[in-house]
Amino acid sequence: MSSHLESLRERRAAIIAECDADRMAVADSFEELQHELRIADRVVSAAQRFSRNKVVVGVLAAGLVAAPVLARKWIRRAAWWLPVAIQGYKIIKQSSQQKRRKRHRSDDASSAE
Repeated sequence: MSSHLESLRERRAAIIAECDADRMAVADSFEELQHELRIADRVVSAAQRFSRNKVVVGVLAAGLVAAPVLARKWIRRAAWWLPVAIQGYKIIKQSSQQKRRKRHRSDDASSAE
């Protein structure tokens, strides 16, 4: 009988050890979740503070409405200026390459003498 009781005690100790390990794993997971919830709480509290101030809400709403309009204007401007800028970049790049070639040729000529 005592061997049966010993095996039950060992089994009970093993189960308790597994439960302790599971508790630690749950506690670690909860800490990560708690950190993420803190961030969400900050976002919600900031939104609540902003919603109390009607001027801020109005400015944000106007910004959300005006953003696509302004973006379209800038895209139109960029569509006109972008080819000009690309062509200018190519011209500058070519002229700098030509200057390098001239320097390289003059260095070769002076070293050959």
